[in-house]
Amino acid sequence: MAGRTRSPELETSAGVEDERAINLGFDLASWRGLALGGSLTVSAVLLAEVTHNLLATIFGTLMVAGIALDLLLRPTRVTLGPEGLVRRGLRTSRMRYADVVEVEHGAPHDRQLLVIHARSTSWTFVGRSSRDEALAELARRLEDRLVEFRGHASAPAAPLARGDRDHATWTSDLRDLVAGERHGYRQATVSPEVLLRIAENPTSGDEERIAALVALSPVTVRGSDPRVRTRIAALALETAAPELREAVDAWLEEDEEVLDRMLHGGEA
Repeated sequence: MAGRTRSPELETSAGVEDERAINLGFDLASWRGLALGGSLTVSAVLLAEVTHNLLATIFGTLMVAGIALDLLLRPTRVTLGPEGLVRRGLRTSRMRYADVVEVEHGAPHDRQLLVIHARSTSWTFVGRSSRDEALAELARRLEDRLVEFRGHASAPAAPLARGDRDHATWTSDLRDLVAGERHGYRQATVSPEVLLRIAENPTSGDEERIAALVALSPVTVRGSDPRVRTRIAALALETAAPELREAVDAWLEEDEEVLDRMLHGGEA
């Protein structure tokens, strides 16, 4: 959501080095080399035309070379989180394990090739050789994560489904789940631990996980145990689902309006 700031917990945690990241390096012999050579050639020609000065042309070309090298020599880093992969390089992109359809890994020519096919996109990684250890490690760890993810036990069930309730009733009932009291009578209670496990479970649906966050949003629940906030803050860094991240940020910022809107599928 435009204009929103991330919580202090996220800013602090985001600066911690992630030991799960795999550095795939870079390769100037491929497209990066062509991009570097092309940028230097174009910059030299344009600067010579504009400045008509040899020193200015050389100085400007060196500046362009420095910027290009800084960008092109940034290695591709892939992190395998509990819910999906995060690829960082010139830009950052994410892929959920739940969306992965097929993984191809081999060395059809003189280099390793890893292709991850998801429902709506594919990621292709080309190794620096047929024995690229970093790419092979990524392939092994990805297969292990997929096996673990697909065999993940479901979290305990809780009455989070909307059913035939209207929006207002559903939201109100969710916020009464932990307290167990509404309109003067007792109803079945759900512990914060059960709701946290549902919110953290990557095999649960996004709607169910957001509903668990809504159930954990009352002030009495937020203040009952500091570990609730700690675990939800950690979830914001780990989840690969954009709607869930939005809901987690809203929970941490105590923005009930945004949290309710995410529960109802982004409807105002």
